[in-house]
Amino acid sequence: MSEEEYRRAFQNAVSAMMMRSDLFILAMIVKAARVVIREDMPTEGTDSRTIYLSPRFLTLSPQEQVFVLAHEAMHVARLDPIRADSYKKLRTRVDPITVHMLYNVIADAKVNTALQEMGIQVPPNRPMCNRLDKFGIKVSENDCVQKSAEELLDDLLSKNEIMPNLSGVQDDLMEPKPEPDSPGKDGKKVIVVNEGDDSLT
Repeated sequence: MSEEEYRRAFQNAVSAMMMRSDLFILAMIVKAARVVIREDMPTEGTDSRTIYLSPRFLTLSPQEQVFVLAHEAMHVARLDPIRADSYKKLRTRVDPITVHMLYNVIADAKVNTALQEMGIQVPPNRPMCNRLDKFGIKVSENDCVQKSAEELLDDLLSKNEIMPNLSGVQDDLMEPKPEPDSPGKDGKKVIVVNEGDDSLT
């Protein structure tokens, strides 16, 4: 696929978001962020500065592309990558990878539940507040909605009630980086589809 095709698909998805009043703010967050396609990305992700998309973005339907961008934009708005990294460093007695993945699942559930309430179709395999038990996480739907991810993890860790089933979980909270990736870094192909504009936020 050509770089122009990726940029056109991205711009069309952002335009579709901007046409909806309930997604307008998320669209502006996407426009303000640096957005890149990385050939080594199996799925989408963000480190709060950059939104990373995989080459599969172009194969998604327009509705799925809107979901992907809205999902990552909400992670950026919630500062989830930074919060997950900070929480992981505080919980030194627990395996950091497990803590990170649990934070990711809970944050995804909160984001996806909010997006569904906004009328966005959420893929059936994604975490939701009403089905965290499928991931081995014992949290009520009400608590998931009302409490922060940190509060939920504090509760779970204090009760030692975590028996996670993280197979198939897509990790999209990346560690914050001091500088954004640039084309050609690490020998991986990077296509910049949006340079970002801090003046929009």
